[in-house]
Amino acid sequence: MRLAIDDFGTGHWSFARVQGMTADRIKIDKSFIQDIAQRRSIAVVEAIITMARAQGLDTTAEGVETNEQRDALISLGCDNVQGFLLSRPISRGQIIALFGAGKRAHGIC
Repeated sequence: MRLAIDDFGTGHWSFARVQGMTADRIKIDKSFIQDIAQRRSIAVVEAIITMARAQGLDTTAEGVETNEQRDALISLGCDNVQGFLLSRPISRGQIIALFGAGKRAHGIC
């Protein structure tokens, strides 16, 4: 089982609380991603990614909606992105069909 810390940087999650956690991943809150073109947001996201790496954690940026946001996150070393740029929310049936199609394409089913 893998554990992710969601919405990191907001609410009660802080750098100090992450130390010693058994989580595998930090999900960077979309509020930091929306303004990624601004120097202050870049500094915050870069600090989160650096801290996560030092703790051996993967990073996922939430709320990625533009190619520019994705490119900035890649250049900062973010491991994964999620958001409307990649896909709008889909139904359970669509997920099953998507994974089923992938399995058939690779000769698994």
